Amino acid sequence: MISEPPPKQVLEQSVHNFIDAHLRELKWTSYGLAGLGIIIVLRRVKSTTKFSHMADIPTHFISKNYRLQGHVRNISDNGELLVEHVPILQWNFLSSKVKGGNLLKVNIAGVSLTPVAVKWVTDRVLHKNVWFRLLQAGDAVLDCDVTLKKSWLRGHFSISEELVKHGLCSVRHYHTPPSSQAYNQLLTRLLALEHKAQGKGKGLWKEEEYTGPSWFPKTTQWLKHRLNSLFRRKRKVK
Repeated sequence: MISEPPPKQVLEQSVHNFIDAHLRELKWTSYGLAGLGIIIVLRRVKSTTKFSHMADIPTHFISKNYRLQGHVRNISDNGELLVEHVPILQWNFLSSKVKGGNLLKVNIAGVSLTPVAVKWVTDRVLHKNVWFRLLQAGDAVLDCDVTLKKSWLRGHFSISEELVKHGLCSVRHYHTPPSSQAYNQLLTRLLALEHKAQGKGKGLWKEEEYTGPSWFPKTTQWLKHRLNSLFRRKRKVK
């Protein structure tokens, strides 16, 4: 007499037979679920949405410091970028709708722009595609770490860091420290670059009329700048 297989073996055989009989259906179901997951993610990051106003940008985009891409259409006299946001995905039948429209106002974060710096930015950024990392939202203006691609094979560089590194402008003074950790990290990098630019006498920190030791005016100017910042903070605490 042949003994019957145990229930566990019968169950495993039944599942195996079901999979063999419905392999194609199961495969397409898995594809469908994967596609549904992708759609949910794309909707979450609004990959096809064009932001024409600052109010259109979800608050979590700013709090999580999302990076957006755009095209610089114009630059104001004070260096404010007027950027047309470019969605990650653009459908051909929507391409005519994506172009034009209102522009986002973007401040280059962390710096006090000089006329020389504004000209430098205009020469290199106007009518170019940029990435801008959302750091803080102000009154109809976004403070962003704006980056520009170096070349086809090389990565991006930060406009703020490049300006400070060459002594074209100084680091901006904030009466209240930014709440964003990413913003504070950028400011820390900028202060380090400013210190190096002062030490090398670049741009703003160049002393052409001084004929004494080269290190003295650079050091005293840097100390004066930092002491003024310290006194401003102490007065605020009092």
